Amino acid sequence: MDIILNGLTKKYKQDTIFRDFTFTIKAGDRLGISGPNGSGKSTLLKILSGQVSPTKGERTYLDENGKKIEEELVFGKISYAAPYIELIEEYTLPELLRFYANFRQPYLPNLQELAELSGLKFKNRFIKEYSSGMKQRVKLLLALCFQSEVVLLDEPSTNLDAEGVAWTNSLITEFLQSRTIIIASNEVRDFEAVPKVLDIVTYK
Repeated sequence: MDIILNGLTKKYKQDTIFRDFTFTIKAGDRLGISGPNGSGKSTLLKILSGQVSPTKGERTYLDENGKKIEEELVFGKISYAAPYIELIEEYTLPELLRFYANFRQPYLPNLQELAELSGLKFKNRFIKEYSSGMKQRVKLLLALCFQSEVVLLDEPSTNLDAEGVAWTNSLITEFLQSRTIIIASNEVRDFEAVPKVLDIVTYK
């Protein structure tokens, strides 16, 4: 899926988050979005995913044949991990993976292997009993190990130690395949998997 952004501007009341953002993301691209806290990185990812509408400008989604994809169908082609996304915390990890597999095909058909891939040893505990770092691993597991055409990661190293960051990068290496990935962060270590990084401050 290609994503074409043409003259995107986003305002909240009188505050302009970014303006005239024009860029084309081709299928299979690997892109980073950098900038300080509050600069609009998360807002841009939400616009890319269809969750939020721009104040001005157009976003267009095209399939492999160049045919326009209607916005209401885009959510099924995008996976998303961010600290502000909530998990169903009444599930254990195996239960959550089984539930998620009803909607997206996992890259590992054996969900037990997928659960073990998380590196979490307490798989029989409810998600609500997990630490913030453990929850972040679950979010990344869902985004990277279930099928989608585009992966959006917002501050992926949040709440992760050095081992967790290395685990994330290994997961990206193993499961990204030909998918598009866009990573928004102000941490240099989050951009190891992407060869190009845009500074959103340029579009202020």
